[in-house]
Amino acid sequence: MKILFVCAQNVGRSQMAAAFYNKMTGTQDADSAGTNVDQPGQTLSERAGGVSAADKLLIAMDEEGIDLRDKVRTPLSEAMLTKYDLVINMAEPEKTPDYLAQYVGCVRWDIVDPKGKDENTLIMVRDQIKHRVRHLIDSSNVAPQP
Repeated sequence: MKILFVCAQNVGRSQMAAAFYNKMTGTQDADSAGTNVDQPGQTLSERAGGVSAADKLLIAMDEEGIDLRDKVRTPLSEAMLTKYDLVINMAEPEKTPDYLAQYVGCVRWDIVDPKGKDENTLIMVRDQIKHRVRHLIDSSNVAPQP
């Protein structure tokens, strides 16, 4: 199943979800994008700078054995939506374009944006996304990898 995970800036939630999905299924069937990407094409490593939210995200995902440093930030476009079997939106309603909110193949996950929050919140968000991705795989009959 081809799946697109969307958040606001394509730094945290959608990147984590796509990485968990791809790791758990042993595929590259998940991608991520953002509704408000300020620097398209920037890698998460380039976004990091010592004390940024991106740095904390990279460390949190390293703990899961997932390296996101080379993942590129991609802006969402309406044309992208039809390339996927499912689109999962985690961007806040005020950061969600109408075409995404109204897209029939889109599901909303209400997951807090960890940007600007403490490390414990980031870990909670990471673990919540991991759990929801696992549930998505289990309920979709996608063959997970051990």
